[in-house]
Amino acid sequence: MPRVLYRYVIGNNVYQSDLVRFGPAVIDKLEAQEIAVKFVTNMQTVAYVDPNALHHAVLDREYVSGAVKWQVGLSVGLIASGVILLVALRDA
Repeated sequence: MPRVLYRYVIGNNVYQSDLVRFGPAVIDKLEAQEIAVKFVTNMQTVAYVDPNALHHAVLDREYVSGAVKWQVGLSVGLIASGVILLVALRDA
């Protein structure tokens, strides 16, 4: 995973973070390349800060990782398989 280190200012205080997205820290190579391209050195962007913990911020709050998508897909598939199995057993 590429390291994205950034600073943000709130009032007179400067904070620093390396958290880009919520979710797992381990990502695949393609996602790492997308991050590296999206956040280049010395660019200005918005940091989304937790108002209850100003030291906690992310740059991309909309992102859902591939791992999460895979887990959701697997869960839906297992539920659908269970329903199909129950219907088949009921009709037997």
